[in-house]
Amino acid sequence: MCPNCPRCPAGKFGASTGLKDDSECSPCRGGHFCLEGATPDLSGNCSAGMYCPGAAENSTHGFQCPRGYFCPEASAQPTACPPGTYGAAESLQAVDDCTPCDSGAYCGEGGLTNVSGPCAPGYFCNGSATHPYQFPAPAGTFTAAGAAGPTDCANGTFNSFMGQSECLECPDRYDCPDDGMEFPCLLYTSPSPRDRG
Repeated sequence: MCPNCPRCPAGKFGASTGLKDDSECSPCRGGHFCLEGATPDLSGNCSAGMYCPGAAENSTHGFQCPRGYFCPEASAQPTACPPGTYGAAESLQAVDDCTPCDSGAYCGEGGLTNVSGPCAPGYFCNGSATHPYQFPAPAGTFTAAGAAGPTDCANGTFNSFMGQSECLECPDRYDCPDDGMEFPCLLYTSPSPRDRG
């Protein structure tokens, strides 16, 4: 060691020996911090929940991880919470800290701070949806916008198709006595001429 040699200031490090002044020091690399007199080994990692683009002087000399993102230890930049999740709080440290998208809603892109919007009519979203058409409502059911699950058609109505936002009234001469019916029951048919004879 050279006791009288100039030391690189905090936020920089000495990439080689024989430096004459701090103008020859290098900025600390992103995701790390450099205390005064740091060497190429640097001094340590930026703290989890924060990110350090460069020239950090200590473990908390970076920026707080913003909402919609997470920052593991040694982050140079924040990482977006993936589609199907959102980040409502600051300083998240891992992808598991991102919140799964709410039931009845979808999260269509990364870096969200809240859900993108409700699930579409005729469909339902039961969590972590990346688009508003996660699951179609089965035949015999319906869903309004923002549904977390399908609802059976009430008695007196039916639905023969998937992905419907309402059920149909039972037609004349048919019966729909149960909830969740896919097809109406025929009540009456006219007798054929042979039967009349």
